[in-house]
Amino acid sequence: MHKFLLIAGFLAFAMFATAQEKPDAPANLQAKVSGLTVDLSWDDARLSATKSSYGFETPFAEAGWSVKTTNTRDPHFTWFQFPTDQYTSTDNWQDYIFAGEHSAYVNFDMYRGSEENSAHQDEWLISPEVKGVSYLSFEFFINPILLENGADEAFPNDYYVKVSRDGGETWENVWNARYDMLPVEAYQKAIVYIGEPEETLKVAFVAHSDPAQTLHGLYFSWALDEIEFHEPSADAQTIASYNVYLDDQLLKKGVYGSQWSDVKTKTYGNRQYSVTAVNAAGVESEPVSVAAEVVRPDFKAPTNFKVTSSYDEDSDTYSLQSTFDFVSGDFLPEFYIVAVDGTGYAWIQSEDQLPFELTGVSPGTYKLEVYASYFDPEGESEHVEEWITVGCRSIVRNLNSEVEGNDVKLTWDAPTDPDAAELKAVIIARDGEEIASVESGLSYADNAAPDGVHRYNVVCEYNDGTKSPVVFVDVKVGAPVKYKLPHTEDFNRGDKPVDWQIGSMENMTPVVNQFCFDNKTGLEIEGEGFDGGFASSDSDAAGFTQIANYLVTPVYDLSDIEDRSGLTMSFYYDFRVYYDSSVTMDYSTDCGETWQPVDGFEDIESYTDTDLEEGQTCKPMYFERIMEDECEGAESIMFRFLYIAAMEYHFAIDNWKFYDANSSSVSSVAGDSNLRVNVTGDNLVVASSEPVECIEVYDAQGRMLNRAEASQITLPAKGLSIVKVTTAAGTTVCKVVR
Repeated sequence: MHKFLLIAGFLAFAMFATAQEKPDAPANLQAKVSGLTVDLSWDDARLSATKSSYGFETPFAEAGWSVKTTNTRDPHFTWFQFPTDQYTSTDNWQDYIFAGEHSAYVNFDMYRGSEENSAHQDEWLISPEVKGVSYLSFEFFINPILLENGADEAFPNDYYVKVSRDGGETWENVWNARYDMLPVEAYQKAIVYIGEPEETLKVAFVAHSDPAQTLHGLYFSWALDEIEFHEPSADAQTIASYNVYLDDQLLKKGVYGSQWSDVKTKTYGNRQYSVTAVNAAGVESEPVSVAAEVVRPDFKAPTNFKVTSSYDEDSDTYSLQSTFDFVSGDFLPEFYIVAVDGTGYAWIQSEDQLPFELTGVSPGTYKLEVYASYFDPEGESEHVEEWITVGCRSIVRNLNSEVEGNDVKLTWDAPTDPDAAELKAVIIARDGEEIASVESGLSYADNAAPDGVHRYNVVCEYNDGTKSPVVFVDVKVGAPVKYKLPHTEDFNRGDKPVDWQIGSMENMTPVVNQFCFDNKTGLEIEGEGFDGGFASSDSDAAGFTQIANYLVTPVYDLSDIEDRSGLTMSFYYDFRVYYDSSVTMDYSTDCGETWQPVDGFEDIESYTDTDLEEGQTCKPMYFERIMEDECEGAESIMFRFLYIAAMEYHFAIDNWKFYDANSSSVSSVAGDSNLRVNVTGDNLVVASSEPVECIEVYDAQGRMLNRAEASQITLPAKGLSIVKVTTAAGTTVCKVVR
């Protein structure tokens, strides 16, 4: 375990020389360069003999220490002899011991408190009385994030060393970790001046949170070890602090320790650092200097990148395994990122994480990349890429789009070998309609494309008649298309509906795991409201990959609707969970520029395996909500589903509707309770668990106006209609007022 030396405190020095005498200059100044960080260190000769020491190998009371406890919610939320059995079960418990088998430790209150049961912590570890000493040294471990948080005056935690000169009646703060530690995630050594040798002293280590914040106690735990009290050396009082210079310019005044790190951005080249000692009167010693060469680092890339695949018969999907060699040398990356089709899915920090596996992969061609990410200075290596095709013929690579006005230009790279040599043509479709067959070249121009959000599907056709899977790109062209109400979507086309959008939050989810419309993962969802195709995102098929993706509706025109009280959103959904996944909904009234949450959407229900009866594979549910508040004053509105999950099941929706209930009303008179009737425009649409045999429409006088052997029928423009719906379950009679 590395030791790091620092000193802080309120120093009171007895002057053995006149104020104008220069103190001795620091000795043995050294500089270590790592990236843009320059670590300076020098000798510190202020300490002499150790008067007493404590390693907490015996209980506190036996060593003469006492504990003052405020938080009684758990015995580990105040100072205790570390470890207990609870901690030895963790992998890194030994990191909190500097030497021997024990340390002193106080943990943060990890449970949310309340006004009645406060999480406030004010925990004291108090030493026995000591005399004949001037300095305290100790090893300690606190998360260095404390320095960043502690710079904020409002941060509610302090980690004090306090000194009492009257037997514990009053206490003086002489050190605080939130200001006086180094930014290292390891044990470090502190040296604190505590008084004159003739004084009788007590020292307390105090972990203190704001008592007004009852919900939270400490934010960081604190470990202590190897506490020592020292007699002063002969020259101890001649040095109060140190100053650090860079190229003769003062860089840091008042360094209370024998090391300091320059982490600021600096120009590359040969630099000179100097350190002076400063006495209590502010007189500086002669400087001592050291050269440091700050060079632009080489952001090395990982090597020997390999990608393999395997097939899983049970899921009928593939897995991709990737491995590579780590960078070697003095300047190392913080971590490595593996990406598939441009989206990072693995953050690798240790070699035991390799090979890394992406599961639930459908047949297709995939681009995998690996690159190294560096911190000091920040940067990344070149991306090393490998392409792999599984379960099919190769697709075109690197499909991209450029839009100028309503002109769309598609570009791509040829498929991977050996398929490239057998390519017959590249077939292009827009929104499911074939628009071109390109036999040569790597581009296509779709000029004067209509406004809206379009999906361009690209397929490779080979000489033997086989075809590759679809690769697609979604393109926004021109102004958003605004839909008049009512609007329905049954997702039966097997591809993205026109003007719907899919995407990933913060580029977290690969395209292969985002919302799809062809049920490529084979979800067994059927029943009420699910009568064909549907939109779905399958976390189970994604394996270890984090799902954070969205599905966005078209833009709806509200400009000619004065009364917003009947604007209704409805859909059927299947939301199966394992432990912790979520579905939220946002809305936008500015065509997607900004988003706000839909209040009340938390009412959406989910189910687990235990909710399913034997033989059941799904449990569809219905959601309906009036959107009057969201639509108030808006010229348009659109909605966004956001699904977040990891190692979970799925979320699917079907039969989306957004309509004005005030424009028509439906009331059931008798019949099948599992049958639903909705009016969309001039059409009445029936959703039933049983096949619809016939729909008949009558006027108020009983005269038949229309008949259809289908699941929908045209209604009169206005007035009262009597509708009879016949299924195998019987006849349902409804009244419709338009």
